[in-house]
Amino acid sequence: ATVERVVLDRDRCCRAAGIGGRDRSWSGLDKGSPATIRQHIPGVGDSMIRYIAGRLPSAVVVLFLASILIFSVMRLVPGDPALALAGPDATPEAIAAIRHSLGLDKSIPAQYLTWIGDVLILDLGRSFVLGGQISDLVLAGLGNTAVLAGSALLLAVVLSLVLSVAVVVWPKKWLTSVVNLLNTLSVALPNFVTGVLLVLVFAVLIPVLPSGGVPPGGHLAR
Repeated sequence: ATVERVVLDRDRCCRAAGIGGRDRSWSGLDKGSPATIRQHIPGVGDSMIRYIAGRLPSAVVVLFLASILIFSVMRLVPGDPALALAGPDATPEAIAAIRHSLGLDKSIPAQYLTWIGDVLILDLGRSFVLGGQISDLVLAGLGNTAVLAGSALLLAVVLSLVLSVAVVVWPKKWLTSVVNLLNTLSVALPNFVTGVLLVLVFAVLIPVLPSGGVPPGGHLAR
């Protein structure tokens, strides 16, 4: 109901809530205050909680189906991981030992339960290429990722504010067209294309930033 309708039905709501029609706590309704109305009308504040609670089962189902899809895609990749790790000259006994250590000799449902259990405790397995636990490798690069993401966010906020203020204060047609073009390109171009173009400009044409890595080990770092 609209605020006006709630105000018109004030007396009925007061009687239902056991509050006097001229109670001071309802004085905000005379001004049509939505905050006051939400505080006094039963059920309005609980609607969001009921909505979230109703969505939780579907969210759990979606996550469950997504986990099955990810697990299935990994199992559909051609090749035998045990054979790849053991090498072409490995004996059948060595391959069988590797399969047992990786749990590949279990049934598919048992492998899924083991995999999803490890994911829930943030055990992402071990990297046979880089060595070490994958969770440790992720945490090792988390700081640099946070710095990169924070810098990108700060740069985007500053540029958007500057361009927005410039369009409002200096309403030139060509400036508006340029800003709209940049906005369209930022949305239309994929991130990997934008990233390559930025590396080309700021690491090759204007070598002010490293093209990869973190200084002092990053390329082109001084």
